[in-house]
Amino acid sequence: MRLIDAVDLAALVSLDDTLAAAREAAIARAEGQVVSGRLQFAWAGGESGTRFLAAALPSLDLFGYKQFHWIGSGVRYACHLFRASDGVPIGVVDAASITTLRTAATAAVGVECLYGPRRAGVVGVIGSGAEAQAGLRALTRVVDVPQARVFSRRSENREAFAARMSEELGIPVHPVASVRAATDGADLVYSATAASSVVYGPDDLGSALVVATIGSTAPDQREASGELFTRAGRVVIDTEDALEESGDLIEAALDPQAYELLGAALAAPPRPAQPYSVFKSIGSPEQDLVLAAHILRRAEERGVGRLVAPVTSRKQNL
Repeated sequence: MRLIDAVDLAALVSLDDTLAAAREAAIARAEGQVVSGRLQFAWAGGESGTRFLAAALPSLDLFGYKQFHWIGSGVRYACHLFRASDGVPIGVVDAASITTLRTAATAAVGVECLYGPRRAGVVGVIGSGAEAQAGLRALTRVVDVPQARVFSRRSENREAFAARMSEELGIPVHPVASVRAATDGADLVYSATAASSVVYGPDDLGSALVVATIGSTAPDQREASGELFTRAGRVVIDTEDALEESGDLIEAALDPQAYELLGAALAAPPRPAQPYSVFKSIGSPEQDLVLAAHILRRAEERGVGRLVAPVTSRKQNL
């Protein structure tokens, strides 16, 4: 089996791989090729805890889990992968950045599906953290972005975001002082906040045609109002788990006919909708595992990582 640490991963991962993995995982989910589950528990009064997000994708000869734990203020992540055909371990991949990478890639694929590939579009970004940075970076691979605007509550954060992303992407990114200033004149909105209360609703979108929202991944989190989804002409989600885990979608209480899974939407040509379309992602275990598998393949091709003998053995009956 192969061990990939954070330094190895940074040298191996590419936006092309993350986008390919996102499409592959979305299609597997929509085709019913994924079995998944989640487990979480805490101790020491919630100061320490762990979470396991597991999935099996027999069609890809893959199963495994992403595990992370928090001990005080520190969090550590890893993806553990196995072959579905014989149970043999494939590898362990440091996953501290995998969540951010697969979330951004999945959202970019969702935007491409709803907006169309390589169309020009001004982007309004809500949020200025690592998820927002990765999201804008991934969007530039599927959409021609001439400029972007960013709003977050702290002026120093949005100014730092604008300076960093302008230099990295070679496009003007302007810090603005309100959600409406970010969305006014934008074609696309990318929302990535950790808010616990509603940040925006449909009346804040201006003329935007597509909204990608990746915040509100738990019932007590809020980013967009439920009305944002009920008034949309089209809603695409990455996993049906989002209907029960996202505070935004819990409020929206969508009818089963009112949304599509991303993998199913990818099977059809891009179809814009009026007055706007929404892509909602909370993340799903197969997204982590398929991206980790892509990274392991790149590592094998380039001879990167550390090979060790598997520490698991087949049980012998006495």
